[in-house]
Amino acid sequence: MQLQQVNRSTILTVLSFAQMCKFFSHFGIRTLLILYLVEHLHYSDTHAFGTNAVFCGLSELGGIFGGLIADKYLGLRREVLWGGCLLLVGYASFFFENFLFMSMGLIITGSSFFSSNITALLGSIYEENDPQRKRGFTLFYMMQNLGALMATILCGFIAMRYGFRLGFLVASLGMVVGHSMLLIKQKLLHTLENTPAKAYRKGLAIAAGLALLIFGTLGICYEKYVLMFLPFLAGEVLIYFALCLMQDARWTRKQVYSLFVFLGGLILFFAVEDQICSSLLLFAQRETQRSIFGWTIPSSVILTINPIVILLCGTMIAKRTSYLLTPFILSAGAFGILAILCLLNINCSVLGVMGAVIAISLAELMIGPLVLSKTSQLAARGSPGMVMGMVPIAFSLAFQLSGGLSKIVAIEDLSSSLQIYGSGFGIIALLLLLGGVVMQILVKRFYEEKSSVC
Repeated sequence: MQLQQVNRSTILTVLSFAQMCKFFSHFGIRTLLILYLVEHLHYSDTHAFGTNAVFCGLSELGGIFGGLIADKYLGLRREVLWGGCLLLVGYASFFFENFLFMSMGLIITGSSFFSSNITALLGSIYEENDPQRKRGFTLFYMMQNLGALMATILCGFIAMRYGFRLGFLVASLGMVVGHSMLLIKQKLLHTLENTPAKAYRKGLAIAAGLALLIFGTLGICYEKYVLMFLPFLAGEVLIYFALCLMQDARWTRKQVYSLFVFLGGLILFFAVEDQICSSLLLFAQRETQRSIFGWTIPSSVILTINPIVILLCGTMIAKRTSYLLTPFILSAGAFGILAILCLLNINCSVLGVMGAVIAISLAELMIGPLVLSKTSQLAARGSPGMVMGMVPIAFSLAFQLSGGLSKIVAIEDLSSSLQIYGSGFGIIALLLLLGGVVMQILVKRFYEEKSSVC
């Protein structure tokens, strides 16, 4: 697609701004969700962790179906606009306590329509080998992390000072602004129109969206049962994709295995990284000293560390090569130190938890781009849509595994909380070390060529 440079720059700005606003709303909600469920609605830790896992897992998994709907019925531009509208209503509905399940269902459906398709829409403004593509996606990535950073600071502070409902209301304003920008610039986005060859089937798209909404809402209502079969559903889709690749003459069995090793590393690491928004957040709220010079630091401040580290250190870490094992060791060390402090009944400052989050965030910068780079490199061999479609499925499995890991540090009796946190964090540290070693061995086995990134 040939676009004038001015139009392309404007479209990049519009889409990056919309993504920043979406991340502002999304991370504003996620910053408060676990604390809201536990402290305001009085959910048990287990119930809250399960609800969070299903919510995040379905939001990622739905992207596969959102992509199919865009391909067959709506096209990318329309689906992004529809998704933005659903997200706006979903985020705003969090203000009303009685609409909690419906709010989550709307966000799951809106994310399914919006998230993967806005990325594809951005990609459509560049030619295949356009040197500006990387620069555009770098800006896009930085803007979304800027949105996450602003949300974790602002929404956490407002919720602590004025209550959860106002914090949710402020979070929803991000999508109001972002979607308004998309509507205002709708004529410009018409230049990216990619309506499929088949007729525009609005009725079928609405039916598919309603199905996603119903499934998402019921999934939140019955999270305990959904967590029993959702990993199998996601796993079966991955296996189906793997079998399809094995039947493709452009792929060898060894290449398919190596792809699954990298996706396995992604699943394990991000299941642990998501503890920042769940078990580590509650640990900081309950067990740490948060008063410094007479000022009480909100526990949600630990969530600001991740986007800050990504924004400040992303370029520097990207220039350095690392072994796949390194981020697992770094994260295991962070959880291991917290485990020792808890088991020895040593009072921990919130600054210690922030230090652990810094280590985990640096590890994310090592493994995230590495896995995505290797996956896209393998995708170039053939069936790129199917291969890259495995990534959101892997993230969905990561969130589901995160729910299981969170439950080993779920606190039912506050009198023994430090011992539970200590043993749980210790198990997570050992799991990271074992998983990292296994991944490193498998990578060396499947790659004959020596590479510093293996």
